[in-house]
Amino acid sequence: MKKTLLSLLILLGSMTVWAEGSALRILLTNGETAYYILSEKPTITFGETTMQVKANNATTEYQRAEVENFTFVDKNTLASIDELAEGATAFQYQDNTIQVAGAPIEVYNGAGKLVKQGIGTVSLNDQPQGTYVVKMKQQTIKVLKK
Repeated sequence: MKKTLLSLLILLGSMTVWAEGSALRILLTNGETAYYILSEKPTITFGETTMQVKANNATTEYQRAEVENFTFVDKNTLASIDELAEGATAFQYQDNTIQVAGAPIEVYNGAGKLVKQGIGTVSLNDQPQGTYVVKMKQQTIKVLKK
């Protein structure tokens, strides 16, 4: 069944999905869960071996083999970012501020230089416009500061 579903997703290639007031939940095969709190319509693209999520001026990518499933959930039913279940990662990038549920955050500029770090919340307000690489837990995300 999983292979059939995965094959169907591969055939779709790329799709745009959206549910008003949503968070994207990605369940990984290692049992971890990632949440992306959304304030705009995301795009989910499937490559040959990857699944890429773009939303809120942020991009992240997973190996398809590591994704068990993904779904939209009502963000109003989620606990606050700091109260999510252990093993879950919640990412939010809004108003030039990065929030990751109690996790260490490292932010690198386009030249690869560490420009900010913190735990739980990091603001990019004092940084110039550009693309930044955010590392938290085992995930890396690109964000665009406008």
